[in-house]
Amino acid sequence: MNANAPNSEAIYQQLRSHRFLQGFDDSNVQQLANVGRVVSWPEGTIVFNAGDPAEHCYLVIDGLVVLEICDSVAGCSQVQTVGKGELLGWSAIHANAEMSSTARTVQTTQAVEFSGLELQQLFEKQPSFGFQFMSAVARTLSKRLTATRLQLIDVYRRDSPRSRP
Repeated sequence: MNANAPNSEAIYQQLRSHRFLQGFDDSNVQQLANVGRVVSWPEGTIVFNAGDPAEHCYLVIDGLVVLEICDSVAGCSQVQTVGKGELLGWSAIHANAEMSSTARTVQTTQAVEFSGLELQQLFEKQPSFGFQFMSAVARTLSKRLTATRLQLIDVYRRDSPRSRP
């Protein structure tokens, strides 16, 4: 028996009901549980900064994380939130990638962490599993792009000269 079996079983139970993994075969969820580890962050923790090497991705089990775009002049602006049942740090699935935003917890947050390199290796060995996972990533990104587009439309409308009295 694997020395990590009790931990792997607990992670499997958390992942089995995770919204991101709906429709995944039990064997694939078990493989994720075997390479994942549970992490927790207190409120106010910077999980990663934009431009950091993208080494890990996370499936949020509980809590709330804001994604921010920061610069030295304007500071940080919140662009989205990621909560229970969602993917955080998708960039890690691609080799030599960087994080595209800063992630900061606004509540105590628990997640299952995966090494991007381990996921890449797993998906290379099992392309159909990798395709299913990447399809779920694509759905996540599509929703985030739509939300960002709606935010930009709202900002444009507020700042448009036509919207001013």
